[in-house]
Amino acid sequence: MLNFYETGSDYGSSRTRSFSDIFPSYDDFTAAWSATVFSKQETELAMPISEGGSDAPANLALIYELLLSRYANSTIASSDENRFVLQCMATIFQYAPAWLKRLEIQENLQGMDLSSEAFLQGSLAIENVSLNPSEGPATDSLTPLSTVNQQVVRATKRDKFKALAILEELLRTDVTGQFIDRFRPLFRTIVAPQRPLWYYSTAPDGEGD
Repeated sequence: MLNFYETGSDYGSSRTRSFSDIFPSYDDFTAAWSATVFSKQETELAMPISEGGSDAPANLALIYELLLSRYANSTIASSDENRFVLQCMATIFQYAPAWLKRLEIQENLQGMDLSSEAFLQGSLAIENVSLNPSEGPATDSLTPLSTVNQQVVRATKRDKFKALAILEELLRTDVTGQFIDRFRPLFRTIVAPQRPLWYYSTAPDGEGD
């Protein structure tokens, strides 16, 4: 029987390899991405993961470094490494575009001029009243009337403390943390993955009483 504590390592021997074992370099990571169909399906819905779907990724380096910083020594949860790689790339394809767009929005918020009038501007509501329309609208019509006899405009303005509270709440959300957490199910969550799993047909003496 394999002795998990005679492997020359203080941490024993894990049953599956880690993220850094499978992707020891950025080149290995990009090669795995380019080999999947996901690299050919990028859309303009958000900032592209690669530049026009080419083999020269624009944002993939950032994703790789983030994954490496969080999961470098984490062992994968699947004994099938091909499945792990495919799930990893599918997660990037599914969630990275929206994450990159949210990241762009946060960067714009961080650069907002707190002294500008737009920072304090609230909402604007316009109510039109037409007393004698040229033709009667249908009861289920969603089209505004073309004639106006009266118009009511309601404009609001935030005080600076309220505006700061709204901005602080928007900036508090860690969009990058939410994205990287999407990969957590791909890795083992047990405390000591290097320890052997013991199964008993019956409970040892003195246990389970």
